[in-house]
Amino acid sequence: MPIIIPDNLPYTASGIECLRFGARRGGEGIGCCAIDVLQGFSNDPDEMRPPIPFFDGDSWTPIMKNNGKQLALEGTNEEVLLSYLAHGSFTQEPVADHGFIAVLTEKQVCSSTGKKWLKILYREGFVWAGAVSNGVYSEYHPNHIFMLLRSTNENMEDDEIEALQSPPSFWQSLQGEERASPAQRYRELLGVYQRTHTTVEFELKPEPAVDKETAEKAQSLKATSAAIWTV
Repeated sequence: MPIIIPDNLPYTASGIECLRFGARRGGEGIGCCAIDVLQGFSNDPDEMRPPIPFFDGDSWTPIMKNNGKQLALEGTNEEVLLSYLAHGSFTQEPVADHGFIAVLTEKQVCSSTGKKWLKILYREGFVWAGAVSNGVYSEYHPNHIFMLLRSTNENMEDDEIEALQSPPSFWQSLQGEERASPAQRYRELLGVYQRTHTTVEFELKPEPAVDKETAEKAQSLKATSAAIWTV
């Protein structure tokens, strides 16, 4: 009997994941592969992960080795995280200059597993950038944001690295300009929200029916490749 693969089920990370921050497809100058998001910090750093296959960041084609097998990442969650810190999500090759955002919930940072991760993030040079309550839950739901912005001499000179430590000059010139309180501005944005929301014609397309074997393969691929690509 054909079965339907639902694509809207709640998702729980089965290990540390590294997700490309930005566009689904590449583009010149849009910053889509400069930063990655790390998540899955409810999983113990010492737990072993099944192999995570690598895909090309632009074409989403499997990265194959000379032996005809697909290149994959394997190890404990901590080892996987450290490997991601070396190459990010876009490529399997080392990337010296890169940024990472790690997001941990209040529940995670207070747990024994989360505290192990905090030690690792601190050791690797992450800084606490701030916290925000996740308004999706319509209640107080703190999330802590940690960042690592890595600049090296691999591809840059000292003066270029120093330039990265300051905001754009025009941004600095805006000091003294009128600036809204984020909380107050949100209430004003609700007016924009109401003006810009509209409706368009929509044709409901039936979910494709697939056999059990195809469904299992697709589900397995989604589970193992989630750490490399966001779809």
